[in-house]
Amino acid sequence: LKQSDYVCLSFEDTGPGFSSIDLEQAFAPFYTRNRHTGGSGLGLSMVKGFTQQAGGDTFISNGEYGAKVEIFLPAAELKRTLLKSDELKQQNNYSGLKDVYVLLVEDNDEFGKMLSNLLKAYCADVVYVQTVSAARKALYSNKHINFVVSDFLLPDGEGSEIVRLTRILDRDISSFYISGYLDKQIEDPLEKATVLRKPFTLDELMSKLDEMHNVSDVHESS
Repeated sequence: LKQSDYVCLSFEDTGPGFSSIDLEQAFAPFYTRNRHTGGSGLGLSMVKGFTQQAGGDTFISNGEYGAKVEIFLPAAELKRTLLKSDELKQQNNYSGLKDVYVLLVEDNDEFGKMLSNLLKAYCADVVYVQTVSAARKALYSNKHINFVVSDFLLPDGEGSEIVRLTRILDRDISSFYISGYLDKQIEDPLEKATVLRKPFTLDELMSKLDEMHNVSDVHESS
């Protein structure tokens, strides 16, 4: 870690602790001792990835009573300004999004609703769903959808199934994933959807939509 001010979240249990192999391999993707119970081995690797992207890091050790996990995040002064929807529209630089109709697929309800509200504030129309099956219904019933923004791992399948359907429907629909998985851990059979890695900023999300919207406009004009 760079020398700076950090906030540390420390967790410790009263179990047997980490084995020497665990201490060496715990952050490696797909390493798990619980594969027989459905463990993917991605939990700690994703946590470490998130914290490193945020400028911090995650460490594991054996504490006084059991396994110990410490999450360090950069300390920052919080300055929050609440803006009304019409004020956001006046201040944003993404006026081209007024013709964007987004199908947002995110199974975390709190995060999904927040993204949906922000996209609406920035001039986009949004259909928000939480599952692959609901996304299919939305694509079949709403022909105005021209963007799919989807988490990759969903309760009833993967985001790639939704992207595949957009190709089958043969409509001009741009797609990208929002996911905490590493790019190499996302298997898109069509290799056409890009990945916006979580955590991302609002500006990164809007810039991605703006970029893909402009590409879509070029394709339509040609």
